[in-house]
Amino acid sequence: AQWVPAGSTHLVTKDESHKYAAYYEVKFYDNATNTEYEVEVLKNGGAVKEFKMDAQTVLGSPRVVLSAADVQDLVRKEFPNATFTKVKLDSDDGLYEYELKFYTPELRGEMKFNPENGALMEKELKYQVR
Repeated sequence: AQWVPAGSTHLVTKDESHKYAAYYEVKFYDNATNTEYEVEVLKNGGAVKEFKMDAQTVLGSPRVVLSAADVQDLVRKEFPNATFTKVKLDSDDGLYEYELKFYTPELRGEMKFNPENGALMEKELKYQVR
């Protein structure tokens, strides 16, 4: 629960263990922002293996105001040592969105932003846990 905003509703916790990894998949929903969260937590030690968020009401835009450097700066606010492997302005159903892939020594990440106002649409982080 510490990985999601206060007030988010716990939806379900599933045991997703299999031969190679023992972990729980925990899902939350924040009604205030209409955002889904999924956190995968290792059974042994409780480390977060993966974190995903999907803002259901934040969409792309027909206008592009921000540059690729602007959205890279948005990522660097949270991950100052991010190295980018992909920065792409894409169009989905006539709306533009920025997709960025990056890594740090601790994780691999992917984030999508609205190119007009910089609103975060999606985030997926995969942590280097053992």
